[in-house]
Amino acid sequence: MDCALRLGKRTHGNRGERVGGQTGKRSCCGRRTSRLYDKIPRDMIVTREKDNGLHMWEQQWMDTGKWAVTKDFFPSVRNRLLQKIPLFPELTTMLTGHGKISSYLHRFGLIDNPMCQCEEEQQTLDHLILKCKKLSNQRNETLIKDYVNCFVKFVKSI
Repeated sequence: MDCALRLGKRTHGNRGERVGGQTGKRSCCGRRTSRLYDKIPRDMIVTREKDNGLHMWEQQWMDTGKWAVTKDFFPSVRNRLLQKIPLFPELTTMLTGHGKISSYLHRFGLIDNPMCQCEEEQQTLDHLILKCKKLSNQRNETLIKDYVNCFVKFVKSI
């Protein structure tokens, strides 16, 4: 005969302490039972399942050969989920590598020439963000603004 131990919630005095022991043992022993019941808190189960799902998603993300442009921006699913990024159509276009980029349009035969207007190389997302001479002023202004904003936040935090 199996005995499942169930400790009852009993309080002792006004302190509200849990008291288990012989009373709990006596309440279940003597009955035929083959089941041991352990309660697991709901939030622990939810957290574990979220972690399992995230792990599976991360594994699929790493194993696929698709979405190369998006992987350049977000190599890890977990890190992407931690970032609070407002989504808008232009950002989605950039992150997926689709949109009005010459190399993309040329791939589908919508335009004849995949070259950038700067005539240095094909117009790709990397080229526009990192190398295009026609966008160097905007790129430098953005970097300077970001640097100044970070510096001001740092000074104010001291």
